[in-house]
Amino acid sequence: RGPTVLINAHPTCQELPSDVPIVICHGDQDPIYKRPRAELEALIATGSPNMCFLYYSSTCGRLATGHTPRVGDQHNMASLVQFECLPRLMDSALCREGPELHMVRTWPERLTDQ
Repeated sequence: RGPTVLINAHPTCQELPSDVPIVICHGDQDPIYKRPRAELEALIATGSPNMCFLYYSSTCGRLATGHTPRVGDQHNMASLVQFECLPRLMDSALCREGPELHMVRTWPERLTDQ
């Protein structure tokens, strides 16, 4: 019952424990655990206020050229490694002020000068 990063929430997971910091990571292209964003947001809402955060990797809409600029994560959650996001999400689960606040405070560090 400690800080938790849950990658790909299993469909049987319908409620989060109270008073536990939890980060849930899920992609909209997951072929194994298909869960719509609304369902994941409802799951997050079962946790304690200010102690839960949803990292949702979704597909962007198509451009006029037919190109999709960003495709959401599949079951392997590649964006967690590609963008070095997993360490930040782990740190956010450990942050006493809450995971969402940690992510908001640390995103400027990820910006480049370009």
